[in-house]
Amino acid sequence: MAALRDDPRFKAGAPTAPYYPNADFSAVTEPTFFLTYQSDPVAHGNTYAVPWYNSMSQAEKLYIEVPGAHLCPMTGYGDKAKQGKWMVSFFSLWLRADTRFSPFLCGPARDADKNNTSLVTRWMDTCQF
Repeated sequence: MAALRDDPRFKAGAPTAPYYPNADFSAVTEPTFFLTYQSDPVAHGNTYAVPWYNSMSQAEKLYIEVPGAHLCPMTGYGDKAKQGKWMVSFFSLWLRADTRFSPFLCGPARDADKNNTSLVTRWMDTCQF
């Protein structure tokens, strides 16, 4: 998040279980994908990612909260295939301008994932893409 805010060379970002106390990322204008974990006692989305997401009024944004805790990205817990699909789709779209991946982020394929409560506990997006 700091790199997206402070360095124009970065064109998109995807913080996973982001934790950065007392930070202001409202100036971020690059596309950002937040991946958070429902039971995260360290970096719960409500404490960090959601306020950042809400403050970023000039950026395309995707916020997905999935079941799991803080170490979920580094463990076997969670649906890594789906999380990887979202991450690859997001970066393919924003870094390579490859619109073939848009349906996974904003469309029928997204809706199937978004409405699967065993896979996603909260989903927010700007869905202009």
